[in-house]
Amino acid sequence: MVALVEVGLAEGIVTDGTLAARQSQREAMWRRREGIAAGMIETPGALKGDTAVPVAEIPRFIERACLAVEAIAPGCRPAPFGHVGDGNIHFNVLPPRDGDAAAFASRHDALTAAIEAVALGLGGTVSAEHGIGLIRRDGLLRMHAPAHLAAMRAIKLALDPAGLCNPGKIFSREIVASA
Repeated sequence: MVALVEVGLAEGIVTDGTLAARQSQREAMWRRREGIAAGMIETPGALKGDTAVPVAEIPRFIERACLAVEAIAPGCRPAPFGHVGDGNIHFNVLPPRDGDAAAFASRHDALTAAIEAVALGLGGTVSAEHGIGLIRRDGLLRMHAPAHLAAMRAIKLALDPAGLCNPGKIFSREIVASA
């Protein structure tokens, strides 16, 4: 791993990083990493995301998404993290300090759409590892062309004509029935 990081630094691909020298450091790093998810869950009003962009676009994505969410919710606290090796960025946003969590939560749809627009504009996706479901259903509709969505609906209808499998999660029952 040290050799890999050294090559990345020499080639300018890596600009900073930390490698654990001892087991205790490794464990501390994992506690910090796992603490991010716990902090998102424990913070009232926090927006949790699951986008992905090409690895080379990660810096541009984070910069543009931060500007986009700040324009919608001034004082918000972007907290992007993720699996940068594959471009999966959990672009989470915390409400402003001492802000009204409910008022911030009322902006989730606009914030999500803005983050997804940045990801899609950089050749990314609205969901990297957590699937579509109810939360990212609108993003899926923005992500694919009508013909692609029609093919998806037709496959869903062919495999599940009664709409019993995960009903309404990706396509509403009405949309599937009309395919």
